[in-house]
Formats: sequence, structure tokens, C-alpha cells
Amino acid sequence: MPSGGARTVGDLVERGHERVLIGCDKCDRTGSYGLGGLIVRYGLDLRLPALLALVSADCPRRAGQGLDRCGVVYRKGTSLANRPK
Repeated sequence: MPSGGARTVGDLVERGHERVLIGCDKCDRTGSYGLGGLIVRYGLDLRLPALLALVSADCPRRAGQGLDRCGVVYRKGTSLANRPK
């Protein structure tokens, strides 16, 4: 889970983050999503596991089972890229 226990998009915003980074361990798919756009589209209360499901909805492995299932995860450094130091 990204950023020290954050559970919703709003939690990430409260911690001063601006982006989330995702990637799949089964393929080379990656993504970087600005929280502002996610809030407009889904709202502050979107839970982070639901966000992963939404951004990977078109993955052919999403409905897979066992070892063949989609491997989308939050990447290390999620939402830290634009955070003031």
C-alpha cells in the first residue's frame, strides 16, 4: 500500500502527494496518475484497491486466476515524485 497506510485517494492528498505510480509484475505495463484528475473522475473517497482495479480493467489477465492473474501494484515511490523535500 502506498504512502504509509493511505487507504483512499483523499488520504494521499492529505499527506501532500500529487501522483500515484503503478506497474504490473507480469507485463511491462506502467502508469503515473495525477491525483487531481483521479479526484475529478472518481472522488476523494475512492479506495486504493478499487483504483488499481479501475486502472487495470482492460488488462486481459484481470479475470485470470492463480499465477496467471494480473499483477498490478503500487510502485515504490508512489506519489513522492512531486512532493516537496
